[in-house]
Amino acid sequence: MSTPTSEAEDAGRLLFYALARNRAMETAHRELLRRYRTDGGFQGQVESFARGLGLRVLDVLDQGLVLAADGDSPFTFRLSDYRQN
Repeated sequence: MSTPTSEAEDAGRLLFYALARNRAMETAHRELLRRYRTDGGFQGQVESFARGLGLRVLDVLDQGLVLAADGDSPFTFRLSDYRQN
């Protein structure tokens, strides 16, 4: 069983994998996804951590978590974020 600190770190690591682009699937990522699916306490921790970042977990796939950003999240993309050219 994980300590509270390592559980929080694992929750952050799973969100890191979800936010990282073009990362190859690692064994650690697969293990965290399995844990998310089977450990309700860990799932709740990940979802709480995500809410604190202005994110919502929409789904969990074999490839990773599917996230959505709330309107005030720093992860939200707006039209003004894209260059005009």
